[in-house]
Amino acid sequence: MTEPRTDGDGVNPATAFSLLGSETRLRILSALWESAPAPMTFSKLQVRVGVRDAGQFAYHLNKLVGPYVHKSDEGYGIRMAGVNVVWAMLSGEMTDHPDTERFEVEGGCSRCGGSLEARYEDELLAIECTRCAHLAALAPFPPPGFADRTHEEVLDAFERRLRSAFEQMAHGSCPRCACHGSVTLPTSASDRPSGRSSLEPLTENDAFAVFRCAHCGFWGEEDIGCLLTHHAVVKSFFRDHGVDFDELPSWSRSQYLECETDVRSTDPLSVRVRFFAGDESLVVTADETLSLESVERESAGHSAAGERTD
Repeated sequence: MTEPRTDGDGVNPATAFSLLGSETRLRILSALWESAPAPMTFSKLQVRVGVRDAGQFAYHLNKLVGPYVHKSDEGYGIRMAGVNVVWAMLSGEMTDHPDTERFEVEGGCSRCGGSLEARYEDELLAIECTRCAHLAALAPFPPPGFADRTHEEVLDAFERRLRSAFEQMAHGSCPRCACHGSVTLPTSASDRPSGRSSLEPLTENDAFAVFRCAHCGFWGEEDIGCLLTHHAVVKSFFRDHGVDFDELPSWSRSQYLECETDVRSTDPLSVRVRFFAGDESLVVTADETLSLESVERESAGHSAAGERTD
């Protein structure tokens, strides 16, 4: 009988995905996930998976050891990459396709004041204006997010995912893989990332920012002023004037946001944004990771300046 290898060397993405092309291997990962954190012996795992031929079972297990499975003196355990595969299967992201009708979204369009509605297509949830077709929000939303939820509860779950993603992007971190990323300001439609869904028409906005991950290729788009509202100093400024962005859905933030953007440099990016509220303004300067290089709060009578890194 051939014993599975025990090395933990990395493999390229194409090879890693090709290793999953077997129902037996997916059952192995599921069994190890159910047993975690306790390891499983070869014989116990073989019985759980239901493969009688030990040689055939060892062959499939051998393919998984390293990228998805680790071996120790106590037996076999599942690696995080294997857990992610099982989670993807259980979440229904690759198999479930909920059929949901458009539904109304509370609030109005930030551009024309028209009513908003949500629609779901290709695992993407979009919120758009019924009058001018302005796209207020668009992001992936897994099919199980609709299970046993009202429309209001779906939107609440969607908003939590959006806020988390924007919060990470605003601090230079990829929401997908946690690697670092940077922001650019496209000057034309050709500068925008490819692979966009038909749900999302290009939007002309000279202050629109594109975040790109340096590792996995994840990208996201948002008005740069809205992204900066995820910094504590900006949120605090608006909270002092009665606007709590933590209580507002991401797609309505721009309605409460008055700001001016001055792009000082594009390579590397340096942008100066002035936020207005009441009789005060907050001026922040940010770099390509949206780290705040300077912060200045101004009023009719005085200004207070300082360096911030939040």
